[in-house]
Amino acid sequence: MEPAYDYKYTDRDVRENPNLITPVKQYLGSYGGDFGFLVQARQYLAVQGTLPTSIIRGVLNCMRADPYWIGRMPVPTYAAPTSQLLRPVDLRRPRRIELKATFNKPYVMSPWKTAYLVHILNQRESRLWWHPHTGTYECLLQGWCNLDYSRRRNLIMVDNIPESREECTRCRTALQAYQATI
Repeated sequence: MEPAYDYKYTDRDVRENPNLITPVKQYLGSYGGDFGFLVQARQYLAVQGTLPTSIIRGVLNCMRADPYWIGRMPVPTYAAPTSQLLRPVDLRRPRRIELKATFNKPYVMSPWKTAYLVHILNQRESRLWWHPHTGTYECLLQGWCNLDYSRRRNLIMVDNIPESREECTRCRTALQAYQATI
């Protein structure tokens, strides 16, 4: 195995090797620097008397950069090489994938009680995307009147027009003009 400074410690190393806490306590006891993480870890150890796994791992990885500890660090058992921790992103991966979608509701409207218009949904211009890097979906609901809905994230789709609202006349005119051309 490579020297310890070529590898990062993992939580599994800390959990499965209780002997790692001793050099961490020695290091924090003698630490006189001003790095915020190590100062807070030293204070936490002084108050609590023990450290959680994540802080022990962080201190061990900080110790890797200290010249005094480089040759004295125990080699991580389950560590991943630092070259494998940071992989370049595949730039060919699409940011989002457009999905073929049919929206089942004919109208779109704002959930605000003060809004009085209900727009007719334009199926051709409305879009549904999937973001592979986050596993989330995004949709763009477009009415026939071509108002910009991109900033309105809280639109809802409905089957019919509620009593307190009315249909957008610009949507109806644009839909009739489109139907006359086909």
